[in-house]
Amino acid sequence: MKKQLSVLLVTSAFLVGCNKKEKVQEEAKSVDQQAEQTVFSKAQVAAIEQIAHKYIVKTPNVLAESIMNLQKQVVEKQQEKVVELLEKNKAELEKIAGLPFLGSPSADLTVLMFGDYTDPKSKAMFKIYQNAAQKDKGLRIIFRFLPDTSVLAQKAARIAMAMNEQGLFEKFHEKIMSSTEVLTETSLLDIAGNIPGVNRSKLDSDVDAGKTKEVLLNNRTLAEKIGISQTPGHIIGEYLFMQPIGPEDLEAVIKNIREKKK
Repeated sequence: MKKQLSVLLVTSAFLVGCNKKEKVQEEAKSVDQQAEQTVFSKAQVAAIEQIAHKYIVKTPNVLAESIMNLQKQVVEKQQEKVVELLEKNKAELEKIAGLPFLGSPSADLTVLMFGDYTDPKSKAMFKIYQNAAQKDKGLRIIFRFLPDTSVLAQKAARIAMAMNEQGLFEKFHEKIMSSTEVLTETSLLDIAGNIPGVNRSKLDSDVDAGKTKEVLLNNRTLAEKIGISQTPGHIIGEYLFMQPIGPEDLEAVIKNIREKKK
């Protein structure tokens, strides 16, 4: 009965021609009331489905518009939940002192990036943000490393944090991003150890320091609170992304956020 009713409602909406929304809604309500007292045979249902199919094929723009409207509603509801989550955890999200970053400390727009050097998607997003920060002097990228449970991922994140303690995170990050070799624990330490000005003894000490481990644990806890379960996850203004986005999309988001601030 539910299937028959839904088929009838879809058919009535399409056959009206979608001339005016008000007319469609009124007739849909009328059909709905009639349908409650109507039982269709299998042949009638098949005929109605065929009519609907033919109409969709003939006027695909109608279906596309309906899908886009539905997607828009879903996105708006999801965005409302995201804003609530970010507002609820605002105090913790704004605790960025001491975290590694790229860009200007006085930037007008900050991106919070949860990533993992051993995750290809994260590295792709790291690269996009790195390029964006070089072009846009009003952009700052804060890194909250969210390594998986592998020894290599954990080591990479700890070394990055340790290099940040010496003010050498940006140089280390650039070396990692430009490296074409497969990362290993040995290669990571070699990359860090060969950066001019590094104190190797302090590096080794900071990599395994309790403070470093605590920061990574806090990153994981915060990520879970705002719904990030895997990398990359990134926050730009009131927008939360769980997947990489391209340079053009990033530029559009940044432009939208800045326009809202005016």
